[in-house]
Amino acid sequence: MDVNWYQNGTEKPNGFVKGFGRMFYIVDPKDTFFENEKDVPNFYVQSWPYFLMFMILEHIVLKLEGKKGLRLNESITSVSNGIFLEGGRLIWRGAESYMYTWIYTNWRLVELPWDSTSTWILAAIGVDFCYYWMHRACHEVHILWAQHQVHHTSEDFNMGVGIRQSMLQGWCGFLVYLPLALAIPPAQFVMHHQFSYLYMFWIHTESIKTLGPLEYILNTPSHHRIHHGSNPYCIDVNYGGVLIIWDKLFGTFRGEKEGDRIVYGLIFQQPSFNPLHLQTFYTKYVVNSFKSYDKWSHKVRAVFDRPSWKPVPYVRFKDMPEDPAIYTRPKYDVTLPRWCTGYLLIHYTAVLYGFYQVFLRHLLVYLPLALAIPPAQFVMHHQFSYLYMFWIHTESIKTLGPLEYILNTPSHHRIHHGSNPYCIDVNYGGVLIIWDKLFGTFRGEKEGDRIVYGLIFQQPSFNPLHLQVPLKYFY
Repeated sequence: MDVNWYQNGTEKPNGFVKGFGRMFYIVDPKDTFFENEKDVPNFYVQSWPYFLMFMILEHIVLKLEGKKGLRLNESITSVSNGIFLEGGRLIWRGAESYMYTWIYTNWRLVELPWDSTSTWILAAIGVDFCYYWMHRACHEVHILWAQHQVHHTSEDFNMGVGIRQSMLQGWCGFLVYLPLALAIPPAQFVMHHQFSYLYMFWIHTESIKTLGPLEYILNTPSHHRIHHGSNPYCIDVNYGGVLIIWDKLFGTFRGEKEGDRIVYGLIFQQPSFNPLHLQTFYTKYVVNSFKSYDKWSHKVRAVFDRPSWKPVPYVRFKDMPEDPAIYTRPKYDVTLPRWCTGYLLIHYTAVLYGFYQVFLRHLLVYLPLALAIPPAQFVMHHQFSYLYMFWIHTESIKTLGPLEYILNTPSHHRIHHGSNPYCIDVNYGGVLIIWDKLFGTFRGEKEGDRIVYGLIFQQPSFNPLHLQVPLKYFY
């Protein structure tokens, strides 16, 4: 969240121990006093090696316990939804940072010292308190649940679920944090928001049974297993992030039942590993519910009331008697030949590496703009430019007349996509073609010449994974 506030993931090496400690919110406040939000490192990016290490360690522990390890299809689905999350951040992160900073700058009620341990602790408690209410709203408001439900679609409970997130929930939920801007400095908010998500990554596991006395105060794997269950007694409980005390204060706490088996996933589980389907299917359901009612009062309640709301008397699922059939619900699975599984794993690893590199370099190109351009303006124009570039991919529009001198048009972009020798490495412009004319990379269409589209060494494939992976992986 709010990656544009953070540095690009680089900081002075603090050592393995400090990085490991951040995963558990074990941090020396004095090491994390930052006056300006732009000085806060991207602890989330720095922690990716720990995410991977924890997942591998969990897989090994499960195998040693004689249990099934992490399923490849479930893990790929989780990571794919994490990619959707990163895509969503491109849309809403600039607006988030702008709103929080603007409220703090113009409306703050108190001036708390940024280098105070008291401020550090207050910020940690405030962020966690707001997370409780944000998380609770995501379960008890239908349209918010439509975004959050993807996090609950996994029928396994492991650390991979920690990165199975919605690409739109962050924007909806961020509003709950804005009251903190009346007192909490932006740097403190950014930092603790990251720490809380690092903490919540590792509590998605069945390998840790209990944490003893810490169970009374902290949100632990034991408490979070209940939250992810689809058993009736597991519904709408244990919303806490780092602290479980909020659930105990507001009556939403439920402890594990000894000997009882928790069934993970949605109540009406989706038999799918398609990340796009899991991101969108419930939003479609809410829209269809809205359309199905005639009364406007019913339409509004279908969107903003509880997910179980109906215009006729109904019983909430959590209040229904236990149905033994839930324990025999088979997990959705797809079995592939070993060679196919290996092929998929190699390709997906390459795709992830490519995605990470492209994403990182893509952002680095724009970093100089941060010296002058407000984040919200950057995000807005970045989106507008991509909207413009969508329609210029056509052969149906021959010319735009005088606009050809200034704008990148279908005529210019056809040349860019050609594999004819004179089409190579020209016409890089986005909205404006003047940059190509200034820097010597402009080339106009040749009248009567046929442009051949595609790569010089074209790949005979419609396999999207194959087309995503660079050629070097095949030679």
